[in-house]
Parts: sequence; structure tokens; C-alpha cells
Amino acid sequence: MSTSAVSDLVGSDSDRLREALSRAAAGLATDGRLAGPASAQEGLSDLVPSPDACGVASALEDGAVLVALIGPAAAEHLGTPDAVTIALGSILGVAAAELGLPLGDLVAFERADDLLVHLTEVHNALGEGRSVFGAGIFEGDAVVATVGAIVNTAAGGMSVDSGATAGPRSASSAPPAGGAMFERGLQLLADIELSVTAELGRARMAVGELLDLQPGAIIELDREAGVQIDVLVNGTLFARGEVVVVEDSFAVRVSEIVTGEGSQ
Repeated sequence: MSTSAVSDLVGSDSDRLREALSRAAAGLATDGRLAGPASAQEGLSDLVPSPDACGVASALEDGAVLVALIGPAAAEHLGTPDAVTIALGSILGVAAAELGLPLGDLVAFERADDLLVHLTEVHNALGEGRSVFGAGIFEGDAVVATVGAIVNTAAGGMSVDSGATAGPRSASSAPPAGGAMFERGLQLLADIELSVTAELGRARMAVGELLDLQPGAIIELDREAGVQIDVLVNGTLFARGEVVVVEDSFAVRVSEIVTGEGSQ
């Protein structure tokens, strides 16, 4: 894909980038944690959940850089440092796939300071049109992990050298980010449980209306009868379907999977 095409993707369709980061962040929202929506950040430091966080970065072929950082407490359930690298690399793979771009070589960093040095070089090389986007993973009010991107939103396109690296591990010595690594990452994440919610509909009510509610009251939702319900994974729309009854329990028959490009 050409530089201008990627620049148009980010500049004219930043919602797609935010959606890609939000979906990737949902993969780290486990054990009761919640993924926040992706949004523009004021600076690179906003991507660092804690000084002792580790992380990975990958330059897309035309210059944008994806990054994932995780604090030590949230990384414990992922296992060894290599397992953490594989898991975070797979998370970036999700974001890259949503954007329809191949993921570049993965660069792993054991210290957040080293990763910030690398990202600062990338940030400076992108020039005046650079922007930072990120989504946080929360445990209560604390941010324990982040997934982000550094992009050039200027019409002139991206100018960063995708081979630029810094820090304790070079791109050539990091595990490969494609094919086999992505599959290993998916296997590592396969047993992690996510929260799945079936949403029938929503309503907005004034505080006074809520206080007046009594048993037997009817709350009108924003969804017409017969319309499919939403299936959310960690708060992110994943599928749509219809309500069915299995034995004595309600269930959802999935009719479509929602992707970054639409639905299938």
C-alpha cells in the first residue's frame, strides 16, 4: 500500500484507527479489567501505564507505528517475558489486521524508558503531521496497559523509516511478527476469558424519572421489536444475533460477525 493511501486512511478515517485500537485493547481486558475507547493523546507519555511497564512496537510498512505496553501486575498471568512479547505482538496483529496493513518486525522493550526513546525518534521523524492515539486498559481507576499508534495525519504522507529501532532488542533479534508468531500468540490468548454481554437496547432517562420507577413500570428501549441484539465482548461490539431459548435459559443465535470493515 502506498504512503498516501495509509495517510488518507488515518487522516480521513480516524474512526477506523480508533476502532482498530479499541478492538486490540479489548484483547488485554481480562480478569475484570475494562478497555477504554481509543482517543487522541496529548503526548507519548500518555501511552505509558507505569514506569516499570514493558512493551512492544511495530512499524507498519508505510511508517505508522503500533505499540502495546503492559504493567508488571497485568503481565503476570501471561507468563514468561517471551510469552508477554508474543501476546502483545498478537494484540498489535489484531490492530494491523483491522487496518488492513501487514505488521512489521516486532521490537520488544523490557523498560518503558527505552520504549519511549524509540517512540520519540519515530515521533520526531513523522514531522508536523504526527498524532498519537491510544486506548487504555483499566483495573478500577488505574491504567494497567495501553495499545496505541503514532501516525502522520498530514496529506503529505508518512516519512518515518520503518526500519528505525532503538532499545535493548533490535527488530532483527525480536521474534518474527507474522504468521507463526501470530498463531502462537492466539494460542497463548485462547484460554483467557472475556466478558460477553448481549445488549437488548438502551434508554436515556432523567434522574427524576429513575426515582419515580416502581415495580411494573415499563422502560422503552431504543430498539424496535424484531431487530437483532448486539453482542459485546469486553464492551466492544463483536456480533449481532437473535434471542432464543435453550432448555430453560436465554441464548443468542449469532447471525453476523461485526468487523472493522462492516459485517459479514
